[in-house]
Order: sequence, then structure tokens, then C-alpha cells
Amino acid sequence: MTTDEIVGWAVIVALLALIPAFIARKKRLGFWTFYVFGLMLWIGAMIAVLVMKDRRRRCPYCSEIIQPQAMVCPRCQRDLPSLVPAGARVET
Repeated sequence: MTTDEIVGWAVIVALLALIPAFIARKKRLGFWTFYVFGLMLWIGAMIAVLVMKDRRRRCPYCSEIIQPQAMVCPRCQRDLPSLVPAGARVET
């Protein structure tokens, strides 16, 4: 392999690693983590990022995408219901 071929393959790998990284960023999972993962093992990074859940949720009143720990919607300013797992006991 010549130096030009090696550089060409390195550019292709670097560009392919951007695909799982941008998907991860959209899901709020960590751009750089998935970029490095994609550099090392591209197909594994693609499978992992596509299977993982999005860390955001939607406001039930205005459908704005919000952080899961939000107590008040930043768009409509309404109080949000707390996220309680099914079957969990809530003490009042």
C-alpha cells in the first residue's frame, strides 16, 4: 500500500465514524464517545447507537422535546408529571 492509499482509507474511516457520532448527538448520548467507538469498530458503534434509547422526552402539553429530569417545560412553562417506573411505590 502506498502512502496515498493509507491516507485515503484514513479519511474514509474518519468520515464513516461521523455517522454514529451524529446519531448519538441527536439522542444526547455523547458525540465524542461514539466517534471514537466508530473509529475503532464502526459496525458495532452503528448497532449500539441505533439500539440505545433517546435520553429526551416530550412535554405532554406542547410536545416540546425536553430533558428527562425537567420539572417545568421551558416552552409552555407548565409543571410536568414526574417519571415514576411502572410498579414503583410512591409514598405521599
